Amino acid sequence: MADDAFAVQQAPWRHTALPTMLWGIESHAIWPLVLWAIHIRWSTFSLALGAVVFLMAIRYFGLDARSAYRWVGAFLIRALGGGHLRPTAPHWQRRW
Repeated sequence: MADDAFAVQQAPWRHTALPTMLWGIESHAIWPLVLWAIHIRWSTFSLALGAVVFLMAIRYFGLDARSAYRWVGAFLIRALGGGHLRPTAPHWQRRW
């Protein structure tokens, strides 16, 4: 009996590390649909639907939407910055 009470107490915390899902779509993949809701056009709908399908495919291969957004952002920063970006100036150029 004591084991059953312990299992019931642990049950609410079992899946707290999993990402939130909304009708089978990860919640971070909903942002393209929000974009479509703001600007309702067929072109925006196709873009949003393609983004959701792409993010669901990425999820299938083990990468969640949030890390995919970060990965794409880092790729664009590196591509536009010529490969390297320094977050701060070198120590000899700092004013302090």
